[in-house]
Amino acid sequence: MTAQTTAQTTALSAKMTALDKVWAAIALLTPLWLAFLTPLQRLDVWWHLKVGEAIVQTGQIPTVDIYSFTANGTPYGYANVWLADVIFYGLYRSGGPALLIGMTGLLLCAACGLSWHLAFQRSASARLATVASLAGAVLIIRFGAARPQIFSIILFALFFWLLAQARTRGQGRWLWPLPPLMALWANLHGAFPLGLLLIVFFLGEGLLRYGFKQPLPAERRLLLALAACLLASVAAAGVNPAGYAVFSTVQGIMGAPAVQQLALEWQAQDIKLGADLPFFALCALTFLALIYTPSRPWIGDVLLLGGFCALGLSARRHGVWLALIAPPLLAGYLAQWPWLARPARVTKRTDAPVTHGQGAPRLLIGVLLLLTLLLSPWVRPRLPNQRLGYGLLDARTPVAAVEYMAEQGVQGRVFHPQWFGDYLLWRLSPAVQVFLDGRVHLYDWQTWRNHSAILNAWDWERLLADYQISWVLLDTADPTQTELRAALRASPRWRLRYADDVALLFGRAP
Repeated sequence: MTAQTTAQTTALSAKMTALDKVWAAIALLTPLWLAFLTPLQRLDVWWHLKVGEAIVQTGQIPTVDIYSFTANGTPYGYANVWLADVIFYGLYRSGGPALLIGMTGLLLCAACGLSWHLAFQRSASARLATVASLAGAVLIIRFGAARPQIFSIILFALFFWLLAQARTRGQGRWLWPLPPLMALWANLHGAFPLGLLLIVFFLGEGLLRYGFKQPLPAERRLLLALAACLLASVAAAGVNPAGYAVFSTVQGIMGAPAVQQLALEWQAQDIKLGADLPFFALCALTFLALIYTPSRPWIGDVLLLGGFCALGLSARRHGVWLALIAPPLLAGYLAQWPWLARPARVTKRTDAPVTHGQGAPRLLIGVLLLLTLLLSPWVRPRLPNQRLGYGLLDARTPVAAVEYMAEQGVQGRVFHPQWFGDYLLWRLSPAVQVFLDGRVHLYDWQTWRNHSAILNAWDWERLLADYQISWVLLDTADPTQTELRAALRASPRWRLRYADDVALLFGRAP
């Protein structure tokens, strides 16, 4: 631990050089660019906007489903995301998709920036910190779309950063913001228990660190501060419309069979899938850095990395936490490798400013900022280059078809693929009721089986009649709907009312 502690002390007392700032800009702006290039997805954003709209308009948080006809009236808990839904709705009303995407990018940039700063503190190398942070960014951008999870990403990063500052600097004052942040987190997204898990880990690591020797008074005070912070944060998690029942709400979502079997992001990582390879690569790289470090790795780092690797293996959506945990560990241990380490900079804060040789780094930072402006959701859609100028919504969102439905005054029950449900309920509810949507755990297995049967044209006419469905909106490009599209076209009881390259709308014949 001596080499690592020396690196941290050097980084805490050193100024960043002009080139270091270029490395930092690359680390921070890369996830921002990738988020700017990610349009609003068809699932897991639009229904949140609708709930936010309902809360703003009524002043109450819905407690049952009011948007579908297959689960209408079924209890549904929004207590753990209600504030995120209100924020999303406010941003969308104020600035449309561009503001929502911009906010997501800035929060993702801030989260990666906190991780980069920890990596810089541990390695005293902006270059290694950036390499490690980019390895995490490759994984984190998979979750960079606008959705309430973005609040958990920034708060998780902030919790980790504050706890690391308290440990590195030996000062309990860094822990004071955690309880109020926990109260905020418990109303934004269901991943808030991870904040408590981080506090437990740092408290346990402190007990382990000082378990074999008499701790100094400052060390004892830090342990007591961590214990008090944990108790206060547990209490703060109950500052929620559902109180402490929010824990069971989160547990119910995670344990729902439909979520485990139908939602890909809740399924275990698979090394045979290309999309999962960044997770396995980050795990392997970080473990190799720990294994081959010249000094013995600290057991706390091994446990931290192992725990979040195991958590990430259990479900794809948990891999995002490793993307924030691993970079400081990876950079810190790589800095101890002789062929990667560089002499520590000794730079006093009172040194006279150095201006020579800074022109090129400043020019590079200017170019990076210009590129950021061009890729921003306010500028990119207006650029003439079609490769950069696509819209801010997923290209397969049935915007035109739903606008036609609104103009024609379509009402009643609509059958559709799941990925059309969110936008349908956002744009047309309550006039239109959806079959199902991105709230996977809301719907029972029989609903999912019937949906699959209709989508694959199995006994579809009887099922549509049983559900009293008057409209069918299908995806023109999905091969699983080929037979249903053909059957509806051939049926004398249905008429094609609208068609474009995204969606087909069929209505019952008069």
